[in-house]
Amino acid sequence: MSENEKRILIVDDTPTNIRVLVPILMDHGKFQINIANNGLDALKLLEKIVPDLILLDVMMPDLDGFETCKRIKNTSHLKDIPIIFLTAKNETEDLARGFELGAADFVSKPFNSVELIARVKTHIELKTNRDLLKTRLEKLVHERTLQLENETSEKLKLKDQLMQSQKMEAIGQLAGGVAHDFNNQLGGIIGSAELIRYNTENEKILKYTNMILNAAQSSANLTKQLLAFARKGKETNIPVDLNKAIKQISQLLQRSMDKKIKIVHNFEEMNAFTLGDPSQLENAMLNISINASHAMPEGGTLTYRTYLKELEDNDISQLSRGTYAVVEINDTGTGMTQEVRERIFEPFFTTKGKDKGTGLGLSATYGAIQQHSGAILVDSEIGEGTKFTLYLPASSEKIQNSANTVDSIPDIKGCRLLLIDDEEIILTTAKEILLQLECKVQTFDNGVDGIEYFKDNHSEIDIVILDKIMPEMNGHEVFKELKKIDPKVDVILASGYSEEQAQEILNDGVKTFIRKPYTISLLSKEIAKLLSQKD
Repeated sequence: MSENEKRILIVDDTPTNIRVLVPILMDHGKFQINIANNGLDALKLLEKIVPDLILLDVMMPDLDGFETCKRIKNTSHLKDIPIIFLTAKNETEDLARGFELGAADFVSKPFNSVELIARVKTHIELKTNRDLLKTRLEKLVHERTLQLENETSEKLKLKDQLMQSQKMEAIGQLAGGVAHDFNNQLGGIIGSAELIRYNTENEKILKYTNMILNAAQSSANLTKQLLAFARKGKETNIPVDLNKAIKQISQLLQRSMDKKIKIVHNFEEMNAFTLGDPSQLENAMLNISINASHAMPEGGTLTYRTYLKELEDNDISQLSRGTYAVVEINDTGTGMTQEVRERIFEPFFTTKGKDKGTGLGLSATYGAIQQHSGAILVDSEIGEGTKFTLYLPASSEKIQNSANTVDSIPDIKGCRLLLIDDEEIILTTAKEILLQLECKVQTFDNGVDGIEYFKDNHSEIDIVILDKIMPEMNGHEVFKELKKIDPKVDVILASGYSEEQAQEILNDGVKTFIRKPYTISLLSKEIAKLLSQKD
């Protein structure tokens, strides 16, 4: 099997289904296909191979798809393989049971080839990128650990604080790089899915396309958090409704954690607002909540309480006088020793077993609260549960209601665009999207060729869409050359990094910034905005 081939295991007791599935897969990609006629044969085969994806029939004799899925997910080296159930039924109860057991998706019989291939490729792509991220992070941690072990005890004592900052900086740089690359791949996934949605009225295809887009946008939010962590700063600074954030976290937890854990809300203050980055704050509270659920293996109660509190100077050492929105997250779990409490926010410190935690969740949480000029306190005793108390500066600003019900696409027909990006998947999908909007598009995969084309044709170009990170010449260097040719050139800077990290080039005259992965609506609105300024 070549490096580009992906292995798919089909488990189905009906030969007719297999005869339908195999040609569909072989006609749409480089796949190595293995076949098992029942659940027991599949489990035996999985002792010898590790596929990239499993297509699993629900209704089979002896061992049905649900039990087969359960056994696969309980096997450590197989648990991360995405499983797509094949079913002739779409009962809500069956769907819920499948997802509870760890299934990634469902595909209905009879098979729709477009739908099937879209879902297979999406889940394989997401698994590949997750594996890449995990491997690169583990490699960095391993290499850094080996370096630390070779340090003498005297140097360790002298450089303790420095090494801690270096570890976080190294992880931040790696996380930023991986997130940037991942955003480019997500851009291709989102763009392709939007093209499908833009060109079909089939309700079933639209349903599954929206599921792909939702999954991709969730992944984009993860990379956004990685980039915020790498940058050590707030991504945005807007009013955040802490009560609403807690409700959203609770909904997520209720779908994933043990049903024996009860969630209680005690919102004493209905206007618990702070200014900050919603993603960072939600992620901080989610990290605490996940740890709390792990501390209650036999079940218990997870309580969220919010209220406002006036603090005087020195009430809490790192906080100044003022009004604070307070969030308490209280569990009835196993509790912590004093030693664990004192180290809980240290990077890489974890009480979980091998391969069960990185020790970065609560350190990132601590950093996020600090970045919001707040404080986080922990109170815990063995057998008495744990309470985290978050203090965040209260804000009187409220969230403004915006007309965001429909992602409208403005008319940019006839716009002449030059797209420069070194990622083929971005060039292909962005060009197709813009052609669908009846624009004229010229693309180049490097800055040198893009500059040469612009030199001869700049009078026929309305807007340049420019990637920030490219080999040979980066986006900033390319922009300077474009500006020499046409000082009034209109450029949209596109990047998987944050706007703050692109501030230097924006200060030099780039008109606008767009974050990868971008949608049709967002891209077209930015183009329309620049076109309107030309009028």
